[in-house]
Amino acid sequence: FYAFARRGIEIPWPIEVGYSRDWPEPDAATKQQERERVLARVDLFSRLTDDQRREIAAASAIRLYGAGEVIVRQNDPGQSMFIVCSGSAAVLLEPDRRQVAVIEAGGYFGEMSLLTGDPRSASVVARGDTTVLELDAELFRALGAGDPTAVEQIGLAAMTRRAQLAHI
Repeated sequence: FYAFARRGIEIPWPIEVGYSRDWPEPDAATKQQERERVLARVDLFSRLTDDQRREIAAASAIRLYGAGEVIVRQNDPGQSMFIVCSGSAAVLLEPDRRQVAVIEAGGYFGEMSLLTGDPRSASVVARGDTTVLELDAELFRALGAGDPTAVEQIGLAAMTRRAQLAHI
């Protein structure tokens, strides 16, 4: 269900479904503004200009994951980072699936693989319904070309997190 929902596929049920009320979908501008608000609340992106956050929000995608669903898997290649919009995610080290952290709404993960191109250093699994904002490497290349200092803070965060994982 969650994989279908991420791709906008509705499961046809062999029953008649009648909706007694209109469920308006948020328009594109509302979705864009919500992504911008999420980015503004994350310390890595708070120092960016409104235009830079608007550009990142426009190029990012919202993804929904269900309880226990793997968002990223350790040792897989990674070219994106994620910001938890709602719900939470557990960071697990393989092969014993030892939980080393929980990322709550407003937290982020995947920045190490995004910046270095290294494989994922841990698996991240949704704890309950979890919505994440995915930012890909191409977006950061464009951001870095326009303003190299904008990516510097993310690089420092990645080095800090790598040092923390080395001590676990």
